[in-house]
Amino acid sequence: MLLFLQFRNVIEVLIILLSIPFALVGSVWLMWLLDYRVSTAVWVGIIALTGLAAQTGIVMIVYIDNAFHKRQAEGRINNLKDIIAAHMEGTVQRVRPKLMTVSTMLIGLVPLLWATSSGSDVMKRIAAPMVGGLLTSAFLTLEIIPVVVTYWRQEQLLWQRLLTLAPERLRGLKISSSAVAAGASLAVLLAVARIYVTIPGGLFVVGQLAAATIFLGGLAVYLFRRPGAYEVVWPEAART
Repeated sequence: MLLFLQFRNVIEVLIILLSIPFALVGSVWLMWLLDYRVSTAVWVGIIALTGLAAQTGIVMIVYIDNAFHKRQAEGRINNLKDIIAAHMEGTVQRVRPKLMTVSTMLIGLVPLLWATSSGSDVMKRIAAPMVGGLLTSAFLTLEIIPVVVTYWRQEQLLWQRLLTLAPERLRGLKISSSAVAAGASLAVLLAVARIYVTIPGGLFVVGQLAAATIFLGGLAVYLFRRPGAYEVVWPEAART
C-alpha cells in the first residue's frame, strides 16, 4: 500500500516486489552453506530482508522513472530504442548510488556473521538471511528489473499510440490483459484465503486450475494480437 501511494501504479509496485523472491533465494543459499535451521531469529531476518529488498528496488525504479520522464517531456521517447537509451541513463550511469546502498547495508551486517560475543548465535541467524538476500536481490536490481521495466514501458507506449491509430486493436489488448490480471488475482486470492479459511483440497486445486486457465488463455490471446498492433504503430520495425 505504501509503495502504491508513492508510485501510483500497480505494475511498478509488482516490479519492485519482484525483488523479494530473488532475495529469498540468497537467504536460503547462505543459510544452507552455514548449516542454519529455520527459527524465530531467521524469520526476523527474513522479515527485515523484505524491506531491504524493496528499498533496493525502489532506488532503481526511481532513477529509471526520472530518466524516462525527463526524455518523455522533451519528446524523445518514440520507440523501443529511445526507451532503452533513457533506461541506460537511469541504470548504467547510476550504478554507484545503487551499489552504495547495498554496500552500506552489508558493511553493517557482515561482521555479525563471525561475532562471538554474548547473543551472537541469535544475531548470526538474523543477519545470515539478510546478507544472502541482499546479494541476490542486488543482482536482480541491476540486471533484471531494468529489462522488465523497459518492455513494460514499450507496452505503455504501444497502448498510447493505438489509442489514436487503432482503437479497436487497443480494445482487444485491454480485454486480454484484463483476463491475465483476473487469473493472477484469483490465484493470489485463493492462496491468501487458504491461510485464514479452511478450503477443501479439491476445491482449492480446481480454483487454481481455473485461475491458471484464465491467466494463460489471456496471455496467449494477448501475444497473438500484439504483432498486428505492433505493426500498426511501428511498421518499419515490424518488417525488419
